[in-house]
Amino acid sequence: MTLTQLIYGVMKGLHDVFTVVWIGGLFMSSLVVQPVLKQNLENGQQLKRIMSSFQARFRKITGISILGLLITGVYLSRMQPEFFGMFNFGNSYSTMLSIKIIIVLMMIGIMIVSGLLLKKQVNNFELITKSLMITNMVLGLVVIILSGFLAV
Repeated sequence: MTLTQLIYGVMKGLHDVFTVVWIGGLFMSSLVVQPVLKQNLENGQQLKRIMSSFQARFRKITGISILGLLITGVYLSRMQPEFFGMFNFGNSYSTMLSIKIIIVLMMIGIMIVSGLLLKKQVNNFELITKSLMITNMVLGLVVIILSGFLAV
C-alpha cells in the first residue's frame, strides 16, 4: 500500500464518519429523540428548553462534521480524475458531485433557519421546524444515495 492510498483511505473513512455523525444524528434526533421527549414531557416550556439545549449541542457537533466534510471532500474530489471542478457539469461524476454539494448547502441553510426560529418566538414554530427537519432528512437521504453513485 502506498502512502497516497493510505491517506486516501483515512480521508474516505473520516468523510464517512463525519457524514454518519451529521446525517445519522439528524435522523436520530428527528425519528427518536424529539418524538420521545414530546411523548414524555407534558410541559411545553420544559420541552422547548431541553430541545434548545439538545440542538445547541448538536449544532456544535454538526459544525465540526461539516468542517470535516469540507476538508475531506476537497481532498477526495481532487484525487478523482473524473472531477472537472466545482459546479462543473462536464461529466456525470462532476454533475453528481455538484448536485450533492448544492443539496448539502441547502441542508446547511435549513439548519441555520431552524436555529434562528428556535431563538425567536415564531407562530407555528413546531409545524415549521418539523417540516424543515423532514426536508433535511429527505435531502440527507439524497446526499447518501448520490455518495453511493459517486463511489461506483
